[in-house]
Amino acid sequence: MLGTNVKYLIFVLCIMVSTRARQAQIQQEMEEKAQDALNWRKYYTQHSFKYNRGRLVKRIVAKKRVLLKTLKKYQLVQFYKENTTADNKKYLKEEEQFLNALEKTPIPNYVNETVNIVANDMKNLLIGNTDSPVVNPEKIDVRVNVKCPTGGVEAQDDNEEGEDFVDDYYVEDFDDSVEETKTDDLDVETDNVFMDDDVEPSPPTPPPPKKKRKKAPKYVPYTLADGLKAIANGKKINGNPISKSTVKGNQGNLRRLVELLNCGDDLVACLRKTRNMKMIQYKIVDGKKVLRENKNKQAYGLVKAMFRYSPRFKQMMGEKAVERWSEEFDKIMDWWSKKDKKKRTVTSALKWTEILKVLPIRKKEYDDAKKQYLRVKKELERNKDKSKTAVLRQALRTAGNNFNKANMLYLIVALYTLQPPRRLNVYRKMRVVDTVPIKNTVGKKGIQYLVKDPDTKEIESYYGVKNSVFVLQDYKTNDKYFQQRFALNRRALPSALGSYGKLRSIINQSLNDYVSKNRERRQWLIVNPNDRPYKDLENTYQSAFRTPELIEENDGENVTANTLRHSYITYQTLEKKLTEPELKQLALLMLHSEKTQKESYLQLLNKYIPPEFS
Repeated sequence: MLGTNVKYLIFVLCIMVSTRARQAQIQQEMEEKAQDALNWRKYYTQHSFKYNRGRLVKRIVAKKRVLLKTLKKYQLVQFYKENTTADNKKYLKEEEQFLNALEKTPIPNYVNETVNIVANDMKNLLIGNTDSPVVNPEKIDVRVNVKCPTGGVEAQDDNEEGEDFVDDYYVEDFDDSVEETKTDDLDVETDNVFMDDDVEPSPPTPPPPKKKRKKAPKYVPYTLADGLKAIANGKKINGNPISKSTVKGNQGNLRRLVELLNCGDDLVACLRKTRNMKMIQYKIVDGKKVLRENKNKQAYGLVKAMFRYSPRFKQMMGEKAVERWSEEFDKIMDWWSKKDKKKRTVTSALKWTEILKVLPIRKKEYDDAKKQYLRVKKELERNKDKSKTAVLRQALRTAGNNFNKANMLYLIVALYTLQPPRRLNVYRKMRVVDTVPIKNTVGKKGIQYLVKDPDTKEIESYYGVKNSVFVLQDYKTNDKYFQQRFALNRRALPSALGSYGKLRSIINQSLNDYVSKNRERRQWLIVNPNDRPYKDLENTYQSAFRTPELIEENDGENVTANTLRHSYITYQTLEKKLTEPELKQLALLMLHSEKTQKESYLQLLNKYIPPEFS
């Protein structure tokens, strides 16, 4: 019996202890809720406008209807118009009309604020709910008479200014004409119904304490020097370094782009502007804005390449700017492709036999210039009259310059007519050497097989005088074909594709006859009047093939390297009817693929064949 009582006592004590512990826990939870409510009250007091505006934005996005006065209060009228339904816009328009009607009919000043609000609300209800055509909302007049102990006169309170009463409820703090800002504070939980007035909601769980914001890193502008460095270290899509000629061309394009847009020290801030992106397609001619012939497509290609060369540049530009530049580049390339297709019908019509007529013309000019130079030189050597020496020396310099110019034009025409015409700048910086100073890596694939010159430490192309061989490394498609060697002999250049003996003779004659300033053989195959390589051969090349007959045959257009390539392949395909092995060898000599040769250069032959070829 005693043992049973002891057990019962222990049981009661355990229940009492657990009950007290539970009461203490409940008390602690109530205190935490009270503290949460206090924190929420404090937070809401400080951020009520931001909190309610965020909830209103969510309600607008959910296509809910919101009153005009609430939209004005939170500066979201324009945002509501852009993101709500047609029915809600119609209702909003009616509210605006009703509000205008209210403003046209003055409301009398009553004895206190409460009566004034009641009168305004009654009138608003009448305007918004009457469908009778007899009732004119602008003529509605609501009056409320209230008897006051003071006889209708009370002391002026905070809502009165002089003799005018200020209605706090309808004071419009915001102007619809002011540009409204959108909020990003949409992380607040929202209900299905939004309270139009500042009715405080039930206190939710207080937000976590704000973490201290880390200071944003100091903005460092992306300068022209950064861009030039990125281009110098740029990689192709396959990961191989870009060629030296491409580096120089892109750097030159970047400098011209910065100068054109007057970018200053911040390249990214300049290129992010949509106006600048569109402006580079135009140029100013006689005070008028004129569209460029190619819409400056090289500038757009450069910016797109910069996204690959420099991850920092791409990140600073931002996704939207990158997308805009890429889309504009694609549009321009589509436009250029369509324009180029139209030109190809003219290209195909230009007969190769007409182009071959330029070579004898340039040879005659070369021979005449040589005779004139030798005549003046001989006259100077025989001259004994000192008074004529200065005149003769000047005449000799002029004759020498003319001779050198005729020499270069004759050589260029020979290089592009006595063998398959390669792209324009293949010979632009080709060194002339007795023996090629780099090892032969033809047939081996990989960027490591483009061998750098032992002296300049750069990728160079050569013409070896001793073996009469072209060694090509610095050209457009070197990432695919790497080092290529073409000797001027029967095996490398069959008679069906050119004349190796005549071309070899013209090159040697050009090197021997050239009048250099240091009286030594020139270092490059094609040079300008200062014995240096041209930066761009375009103008000199067009001068070499500029004859009245050829310009007329080409519909008034200058003959370009691309024109020659199209015309040559057309001639070989339709006239010579080369075999498949010969076409394969032709593609290699022209440094492009068989697919490019068939699909690009020959794609219009089935659509258009000139009468002379039919």
